Amino acid sequence: MEDLLKLPLTQQALSLDQNQKWVDELLDCPVRFLDILGETRDAMMLMKGNVRDFQSALRRRKVGDLVIQNHVSSYWSLRRNTRKQCTKYLVLLKNTEESSFGASPPLDLNQHLSAVVRVLREASLITSCIFQSLMSFLSSPILRSKVTNKWRFVSRVMRKGRVVQNVNELEKVDLALCRMLMDNPAKDFEVENIQFAHKGLEAVLVVIEGLENGLDCLFKHLINTRVSFLNLVSN
Repeated sequence: MEDLLKLPLTQQALSLDQNQKWVDELLDCPVRFLDILGETRDAMMLMKGNVRDFQSALRRRKVGDLVIQNHVSSYWSLRRNTRKQCTKYLVLLKNTEESSFGASPPLDLNQHLSAVVRVLREASLITSCIFQSLMSFLSSPILRSKVTNKWRFVSRVMRKGRVVQNVNELEKVDLALCRMLMDNPAKDFEVENIQFAHKGLEAVLVVIEGLENGLDCLFKHLINTRVSFLNLVSN
């Protein structure tokens, strides 16, 4: 994308007054994604810190401790807030995709600028799909039992001690916490439940760190694209 923007024909096309609408669109796309990216990174940093604190508490405490219950409540509260925020962004991305990326540039638009617009829209569509996948993951349903018998709830979504295949890492932690907080669990299960929760939390950390690395690369790309546009417009 940066190579396309460096072409003299691109700079010439963007300098024409009648193309200002398309210049504004080209400038706006990276900014919208950067806003979402920043909010998402902040949310994941909060979740990572929460998970690490939770792991530390599990190493020091027993399942029945009030401290553990407070950490469970804090984790689920953060999950709810993150889910609400990401659901909002998911709707926004889908609406933007339908309204902005579907229409074709007009026939009378400069041929080279038309090609630039198409390339940018294709890149924006790919970026939007990446964000939608991320938002779908972070806004996954919270598998928290509201019934008295938590074991009955857990057993519905587990088979022979294994979580069903279509449950992601966040949902596995939800199940682990429900299992850990079962009413009057047998002592034989206490160590196993803590280990199960530890394993789930560790998997979430691995996923979050991988997502953060990917978002860092995407951030650099969006910044470079934005700077390239600004340099073209200011010349």
